[in-house]
Amino acid sequence: IGGAAVKGPAAKLFKELGRNASVMGIAKYYGALIDALVFDHEDKQHVAGVSEYDQRSLVTNTLMRSDDDKTRLALEVLEFVRSLS
Repeated sequence: IGGAAVKGPAAKLFKELGRNASVMGIAKYYGALIDALVFDHEDKQHVAGVSEYDQRSLVTNTLMRSDDDKTRLALEVLEFVRSLS
């Protein structure tokens, strides 16, 4: 979020592979293997760049501090995935 890892091993793994762990680095790395990315509103400036890889974007609040945050994000992602069909 905002160019920094919040939790989990992804940023460390990308760094060990010599890759950029930003939204754009992830979009480039996965390329045509994925149809879409979900990322935080703090990184919304990358929407146009992600579309260059033919990936759609869901920009939302991805930081989950509570069960309500987790539920909201899950519902938003499900709705987004349904819209990709």
